[in-house]
Amino acid sequence: MKLLVLVSLFTIFTLTFADHAQARSQSKVLKQEMAQLIVVDKVWARETFAMARSGAAYASFSNPSDSNIILVAAKVDESIASMVEIHETNMVNGMMRMQELEDGLMISAGQTVSMEPGGKHFMIMGLKGPFIAENQFSLTLEFSDGSNKTLEVGIQDMSNRRAGDSNKPN
Repeated sequence: MKLLVLVSLFTIFTLTFADHAQARSQSKVLKQEMAQLIVVDKVWARETFAMARSGAAYASFSNPSDSNIILVAAKVDESIASMVEIHETNMVNGMMRMQELEDGLMISAGQTVSMEPGGKHFMIMGLKGPFIAENQFSLTLEFSDGSNKTLEVGIQDMSNRRAGDSNKPN
């Protein structure tokens, strides 16, 4: 009888532990969802002048899923810059003003959000050197579920742009 009780307890413990391990495994899969689901396109940065302390990068985010995706942070290697913030440019009292999106950037289910000059952008501050056209750098995105996605950002030559030209890369 004692042996039956011990075997039963062992079986219950084993099944409970297995269920817990499976739930943790599924949780890890779910953590990757936002980074895996988001579709990123048109990733680029503007070249900067030699003494610039900040630069800007842009991208387009499409969310084909049924759930909202929230981009909460971005970072670059410390050899590139000291910090990255997600910003939005708005008109305030007749003046253009940049403001950090402290709650992150929401990409609603089934929608696309474009970062463009004069609007939403990545503000890259504390540059360690200029952004030089035709070079690139890595930008790591962090989503509200803790998942990450790393992008390669190409730097665009802006020297031959004229007023009225598109600010987007060719």
